[in-house]
Amino acid sequence: MATDITFSLGILSLLGKRVPLALKVFLVAFAIVDDIGAIVVIAIFYSGELHVTFLLISLALVVFLFILNRLNVRYMPIYIIVGLVVWFLFLHSGIHATIAGVIIAFTIPSARKIDLNDFKERMHGSIHDFESTPHTDDVALNNTQLSALDNMVLQIKKIQSPLQNLEHSLHTVVNYVIMPIFAFANAGVVLQSSGMSTFNTLTIAVGSSLIFGKIVGVFISSFITVKLGISALPDRIKWKHILGAAMLGGIGFTMSLFISNLAYESIGPFRGVAENQAKLGILMGSLTAALLGYFYLRIVFNKDSKE
Repeated sequence: MATDITFSLGILSLLGKRVPLALKVFLVAFAIVDDIGAIVVIAIFYSGELHVTFLLISLALVVFLFILNRLNVRYMPIYIIVGLVVWFLFLHSGIHATIAGVIIAFTIPSARKIDLNDFKERMHGSIHDFESTPHTDDVALNNTQLSALDNMVLQIKKIQSPLQNLEHSLHTVVNYVIMPIFAFANAGVVLQSSGMSTFNTLTIAVGSSLIFGKIVGVFISSFITVKLGISALPDRIKWKHILGAAMLGGIGFTMSLFISNLAYESIGPFRGVAENQAKLGILMGSLTAALLGYFYLRIVFNKDSKE
């Protein structure tokens, strides 16, 4: 666990416009579920001794944020400040702090203040006001134009929900700062440790589980749900495409490395050796899954284009 959305979508994008949008949506959907599953695993199996006082205070603050949400309070600094406090309390409560981030995200308002039609009408009105005012100054705008611009900024804020606005503003810093630091901090592999071989049975087991576990798990579960009538294959998607997406699901990098660090914390002097073996298995398994998925889907799409 878990499928790395960024890397798997990156491999899929190398195949160009031949990839159906529905296949990308399917890959993103099961990758998100996989991430949630990883967080649940961390919460259940890798949390420490429970400190009830910290936990109760943090839960009370979470309830407070939910109340603010229901009251349509959209002032983001409140959610950020209280969210940081909740994260700190979770960190000291014995439950892994990653759970706090997921819970806090559910408390942030996700509804727009205006719908798309209202937004278009108001923006057209502001643009009309801006253009209809005579303007002779090449440096400064007049009051009517400034008012029109202020109104446009206000409408832009209203059309975006606080949750989407926060996600959008964090996108760049997460992709180019947080994710690389996270990956580098968890990916260190020492090729030799305590005279023991890094490449071992654990390496093979972890690498194989990423490849075959995802292929079997994603493909078989999808097949069963379709056959039971719970879901249906999207248009232009066949089982051979689902199989290729399942192969790409084996690209488990960031969360897998993080879980491996947590999994071997308590095994004493052998921790470093086991971590290195697991990390090497993750890297090898992810690379193999990426190559398998890419070349398999490339062959599939080449055949599709000839039919």
